[in-house]
Amino acid sequence: MSGISFDVEYDLAVIGGGAAGKSAALTAAKGGLNVVILEKMSEAMGSAQHAEGACAFESSEQKAREGGDVHMPTKEEGFREYMRYSHYRANAPIVSMFVKNSAEAIEMLREVGVEFEKVISYLPDMPEELASMHIPKGMGMRCQELLQKAVRDAGVDIFVNTPVEHLILDNGAVVGVIAKDSDGNEIQIGAKAVIIATGGYGCNKELMKKYNYIGGDSSVWATIPPEMGVKNTGDGFALAEEAGGVINGGGVVQLFAGGIGKLPGSESGAAGTQPCLWVNQGGERFINEDIATKGTFAGTALAGQKDSIAYGILDQDMIEYLQNVGSDTSFGAFLQMHKPMTHLLDELEQDMAAGQAWKADSMEELVNQIGLPKEVFLETVETYNRACDRGIDEEFYKEPRFMKAIRRAPFYAIRIAPDYPTTCGGIMVNEKLQVLNRERQPIAGLFATGNDASGLYGDTYTMTVPGSTNGFAHTSGMVAAKYILSVLKSE
Repeated sequence: MSGISFDVEYDLAVIGGGAAGKSAALTAAKGGLNVVILEKMSEAMGSAQHAEGACAFESSEQKAREGGDVHMPTKEEGFREYMRYSHYRANAPIVSMFVKNSAEAIEMLREVGVEFEKVISYLPDMPEELASMHIPKGMGMRCQELLQKAVRDAGVDIFVNTPVEHLILDNGAVVGVIAKDSDGNEIQIGAKAVIIATGGYGCNKELMKKYNYIGGDSSVWATIPPEMGVKNTGDGFALAEEAGGVINGGGVVQLFAGGIGKLPGSESGAAGTQPCLWVNQGGERFINEDIATKGTFAGTALAGQKDSIAYGILDQDMIEYLQNVGSDTSFGAFLQMHKPMTHLLDELEQDMAAGQAWKADSMEELVNQIGLPKEVFLETVETYNRACDRGIDEEFYKEPRFMKAIRRAPFYAIRIAPDYPTTCGGIMVNEKLQVLNRERQPIAGLFATGNDASGLYGDTYTMTVPGSTNGFAHTSGMVAAKYILSVLKSE
């Protein structure tokens, strides 16, 4: 080493304390390494605290449920589905690494006290989904709390409010990081290996515009607010590039749909994104709205509209259905299917005051309030109602059970848009999670995991394998740490 002076030294420095970071830290610490987690937020929880479950194949939880009504997928089935869905754009060695090691990641979580209630396919209206989602008691929050406790008990140092600003390189190898502590003091930390686990760039609108494959006006996409403990701004991308790493496949976005400026679980936002009538700013239908029941498909469809904005149109019958029966869609722990919406009218009043929803006694009055092309909108509604009467959507082939005419006043319009983007990859890595340079050679001492690491997907999130984001985070962190252990123990 070229005479670099450090304030403190560790075997492993982990940048980010989410699912991937804590899984890596726990694995390394249990293997005897001296480990530090550097987390820029006030808690080492990450976006996984809001996750519902984790994907795995041939886990002990799945084996215990074999022979039931639901088929438990094999590793081979998981591998083939990732490759099929991505049209073979996914990186096969990385997909193989994940499916082969995912069950061990579930065991790691079980060992820290996580109890899994069920293993399911996620969306009732997507029968082609694999039953890969392992749902823990207490969802992601409880899972991350238990993992954090285990990490501390294993002797890992966790420094919060401590962002990493630069990597330290010596002859092309990463040998440490430069961070700022909670008082703003610069710290030089030496490390034999560094893992990037910063969660992607879902909260960075500039990087979203630069990288995302979906297109559309990403400036209106609602990001997860910092008060939810998440601020994934692409820090890992900048660090990897600083060391000669390559951003490859950074445009995969797990994108949902909701009301503009609404938090996850908002009842009015969910009302607007029901499988009702959706119109764009031209006053026209543009999709079979039953995609509302198919997760990220809805966000992707909205993103392609002008300004990435559309409007959900409802009548009083639909409002009463939502109040009494509940949503026909779900969003994990935030929005449960067929749970009555008890705060819907109050939220709609707030949205109307904010200019994000409208209410009128006639369709003519409603379209005048919204400002859409009047004749086009009225013809769209009339055509849609006639299709509902026939029970056949000859335009977009929407499922008949969701074909409900809009005739009973008052009528409502709710502005909807893509929201809560989670980015899934970006930094080019190999199956050991080593960051690669432009010659596709490993950069010594540098690794990337979780939502910072590319390879699991093609150009969109694999909706048919639920729990992939969270499962890959835990698994990739564990695999990277195991490889680091094997290298350091052999020296």
